Amino acid sequence: MFTKAQISQPRVSLEENQAAVAQISQQGRIDSSPSRGATLTNRITRSALISHGITISLIVVALFVFLVTPFMAITWSRQPFPGFVVEHTLVIANINGGGWSGQKAGMNYPQRVISMDGESVSSPAEYASATADLQTGRLINIKTESPDGTLRNYSFIELGKFARMDLVRLFWLPYGIGLVYLILGLWIYRLRGNTRAGRAFADFCASAAIMIALTFDLSTTHAGSALWTAALAVLGSTLVSLGLVFPQELGSTTRRTWLNLLLYSISAALVIWGVLDLKNITDPWAYVRIWRAGYAYAAVGILIFIGMQMLRAFTSPPGLVKQQARIILWGSLVAFLPIGFWFMIPQLIHQDIPWNPVIFLPLLLIFLVSIGLAILRYRLWDIDLLIRRTLLYTLLTIILATLYWLSVLAFGFLLRDITNSNRLATILAIPIIAILAEPIHRQLQNAIDRRFYRQKYDAEKTLEEFIAGLRTDVNLLSLSDRLQAMVQETLQPEDVSLWLYTPRKKE
Repeated sequence: MFTKAQISQPRVSLEENQAAVAQISQQGRIDSSPSRGATLTNRITRSALISHGITISLIVVALFVFLVTPFMAITWSRQPFPGFVVEHTLVIANINGGGWSGQKAGMNYPQRVISMDGESVSSPAEYASATADLQTGRLINIKTESPDGTLRNYSFIELGKFARMDLVRLFWLPYGIGLVYLILGLWIYRLRGNTRAGRAFADFCASAAIMIALTFDLSTTHAGSALWTAALAVLGSTLVSLGLVFPQELGSTTRRTWLNLLLYSISAALVIWGVLDLKNITDPWAYVRIWRAGYAYAAVGILIFIGMQMLRAFTSPPGLVKQQARIILWGSLVAFLPIGFWFMIPQLIHQDIPWNPVIFLPLLLIFLVSIGLAILRYRLWDIDLLIRRTLLYTLLTIILATLYWLSVLAFGFLLRDITNSNRLATILAIPIIAILAEPIHRQLQNAIDRRFYRQKYDAEKTLEEFIAGLRTDVNLLSLSDRLQAMVQETLQPEDVSLWLYTPRKKE
């Protein structure tokens, strides 16, 4: 006769099981050949190592950017301001400001500054040196050149101060939005960096954060122009890679590997082109073509990402993936389409639209909100369970600490009454009471830790102790109790029941 051993874990919904089975089935046929299996394992391992290397590199660069850009922006904003900003080849940036004196006089993109108050300038260093020697309130003369060779002189341009609201609008707003992207990318990579979706999402967040944080530098200090160009080139690849695996993987592993290789090869080509021609002295407007190519590639990445979400939203069977894809699709449409049009319109009408961060950048947060809704409502990556447990753990810990110190204070007040308000006796008694109560506090805290953070406790060690006890404990009931206690301690199921096999005697 057999009895049934049953360990009941919390129930998983049918939709989650279907999604898991579908995801596993898309991994492709499993080959039982040992040599081929080893080769596939090595290939996947190498691919994962390269993927981790790319993600970590992007995150490290992004962290460095967010550390240094505030200092550069604040330092630049204190210099005399001529009423316009220039890009790294001294071409006036296509950014509008309120009451800027240079723009009021008619200075605008695509004119290029070639002289500041009679001093010729041909590089950002010379431009910064020429403006640093000037004083706020002074009237200066500026000479510009257009792409067709037309020269213009602008007299009596007043040097002013860069307004704080302009600094908030052009730097702090993008910086804050980029910081949100970076924090979310770090969080997801820490939790799910071992998955393709987690790494792809972190890649996208890091590259987008770099671009957003360096937007102000692009037309002021110019320290990160090449890095911004590289991040722009990578952005399209990260979006397509994210669309291939998020919220559910599409295609076989081999096919995705070759596609990712092609995508990042395009990004590498754009980066090389940008590095070689970004600061072309003979053609100061050459960088515009490089950036437009990056904009076009990013726009293609946006369209492909949206297309893949539409494919999942309308072709997936009813269930978890379909619901997630619909949420992400609507968030992507609202967040990316306006910026996608801003990327593509210059390619269609050959006319640039002024960049306004107040209009475009806040829309990017809608994409993160859609991801958050998919995560929290439909248990993508089980983040909702993590948040619930974290909040409950924090709440219980706070309650426990509060009760602990209230008890200590209560005994202290009681002792004060007994000792007739002897302050010295009270001061000495409180730490003694705290020491006596510490074991109880530690046991309760360990109980909370074991319930919510079981990974802190070594399950292998518990199993080894159980096996070691088999040598001395031969009582069946005692072994049954120990086995159930071990399962309860390490796995924390809702219910544990043990059924034993009793052989029948032959008649």
